[in-house]
Amino acid sequence: MKKFLLRILTVVLSVILITASVTSCGLFETNTDRDMAQVVATVDIDGDGGVETESIYKRELISGFMSYGYMYVQSYGYTTAQTYELILDNLINNKIILQNAKKKLAGAENTDALLDSINAYSETALALFATQAEVEDFESKNKNLESGKEDYLKGLAKYVDSKYRGKKVTANDAPFRFVEEQDIWKALETMKDSANSLIKSFLDEEEDHEHETLSYTIRTTPDKGEEDEEDLTAEEIADIQKKELKLDGGNATVNALNEAYERFVDLGLIDSSEKFDADIKDVKARDVSILSLSYFKSAIKSELENAIIVSYEEVLREETKLNATDDAESLWSAYLELKSANENEYDGDVSAMETALGAVSDSSFVAYVEGEGYVYVSHLLVKFNDDANAVLEEKLVGNYKAEDVANAVKDAVQKIEATDLRSSWVQAGYGVLENGKVKFKDDYVYDNAFELAYFDGEIEKIYAHSEENEDGQKILSFNYYGVTGNKKSYSEFLDLTARVLGVNSVEYGVKGKIADGSFETVNNRFEDLKFAYSEDEGNFNNYFGYLYSPVTSDNQFVSAFAEAAKDVSLDGVGAYKVFGSKEYGLHVVLCTKTVAELIYANDDDGKAKFIADLSLEDTVAFNYLEATNALLESNYISKLADKFVQDGLSKEGCVVRFEKTYADLVEEAE
Repeated sequence: MKKFLLRILTVVLSVILITASVTSCGLFETNTDRDMAQVVATVDIDGDGGVETESIYKRELISGFMSYGYMYVQSYGYTTAQTYELILDNLINNKIILQNAKKKLAGAENTDALLDSINAYSETALALFATQAEVEDFESKNKNLESGKEDYLKGLAKYVDSKYRGKKVTANDAPFRFVEEQDIWKALETMKDSANSLIKSFLDEEEDHEHETLSYTIRTTPDKGEEDEEDLTAEEIADIQKKELKLDGGNATVNALNEAYERFVDLGLIDSSEKFDADIKDVKARDVSILSLSYFKSAIKSELENAIIVSYEEVLREETKLNATDDAESLWSAYLELKSANENEYDGDVSAMETALGAVSDSSFVAYVEGEGYVYVSHLLVKFNDDANAVLEEKLVGNYKAEDVANAVKDAVQKIEATDLRSSWVQAGYGVLENGKVKFKDDYVYDNAFELAYFDGEIEKIYAHSEENEDGQKILSFNYYGVTGNKKSYSEFLDLTARVLGVNSVEYGVKGKIADGSFETVNNRFEDLKFAYSEDEGNFNNYFGYLYSPVTSDNQFVSAFAEAAKDVSLDGVGAYKVFGSKEYGLHVVLCTKTVAELIYANDDDGKAKFIADLSLEDTVAFNYLEATNALLESNYISKLADKFVQDGLSKEGCVVRFEKTYADLVEEAE
């Protein structure tokens, strides 16, 4: 998933911070008399009214301090005055970047379909997306309507609809006009979750369960990377639309909401003139009334503004993006430059070359290697237990030869017991109960159709209880207690290893090779085997595994490992070996990649292969294209963002600060 470089720093709504951390540590004192509606700064990137001037309010400074600013005081040595200035700088920079993005994206056709979708949810829903200026204009014309009431919300929603229906998007429009339908519903879902968490935190009584608690060593999980976020389906949007604030607890939940409201008024996060109505019969209109409070509404706005930035970044990415067809020649030239630079750097310096090879990934490349025989091996280790160590102690007494060591280790490994070490995964809820067994979710296994997708162990007690999911439906949830992995004997573990490798059997000390065309499947299963049983966590989530060097590995690794790695290197990818070392225990290595595969020859054949590979995922050339684009995008977008901010700050009238309106915050804290 792409890293978004322009994503603006927004206020994170945190119940914990508001109710405990900030006020309890004395960093912030409430003041109900303070006018949080004062404007502390204005931003207009055109400086002449071409873009509607946007105001930043004192309340936003307070929210920013409580969300993330207090950490600068607690952890980074900032004074409170410096922190408030930092927050204001962030808010100003956000506005500058956002206004530029809206200007770039303006001009699209009208968004009547989006208006219709929001209206279909509730006659009041569009009220959530009105800007401050629109609210003020509406209220000036409807002074008889009370904030938060259904008539007020319906009127404001109609006002917003009439303002935008049938009109093209302009740079001064409300944020919802620039985003996709799914962004609207994701923002609402986030705020409904936040509101429900808030209500729950203020409930006087919470249902407690006393269960047995056990301590588990946290085991590393696979780092499978982030998937690109997919568009929501119509059904998924419908599910979000159905979600309600959970006020079904009657007076208890309403009282909790009222308590939260009063607390936020005290803190200055909500103006006392703002009201909500929890008695509205239409549940969706009631929810809109609650979410219209500035605490939630500003967060909805932030969610949508980030969606605008994401859309704008995608436009900028397309402006810089290289592609496999038009830019093949320039990419090959860049690769040759890398090859030349690597040769100059690594020629005669084995240490530097091997360090670089050890750091190879889908975004870090080595284009020149001096010497042959370098490979990567994936490694699994089951350490000796007490019984195995006893065998070694018995057999290796006094003077002994290498042959004696080999025989002793071979006898000792037969005493090992391999245990499924994923107990903490079960305890943490990474799996689901299926036919009496816990099956791990796709995020935690590479091959969910293979036996290693299931935890091999015992569960002393399963506690089942009913909870409401996000849609208010009753679901059954499970907690697991007394979770222990089963132990496999030496022969049982070798049988499992054979099934993983897709061979009839594996023999200790004998090299083998998997079937042609099966590497991807075998490699995935071998990764699952490692995460379940291996005690060498240093080899987890390595791109290819450990680098075997024909030059230095004999001195870097224990002799048994270096010998086995060398052995499988001779047969290349898919070669494996099961062996033992007196230092550690039972090992399995699998050759995953030869370094030669990572290098394109400096000739016509190498060029032809490089260009062909540009369109093939998971090849070096494809990854090189992706990494090149990421670097180009990063440089372009970062420089553009800096230019936006610097141009805005230097332009007369673009940014106006009203220092007197927030001087009390700074002076009070110093």
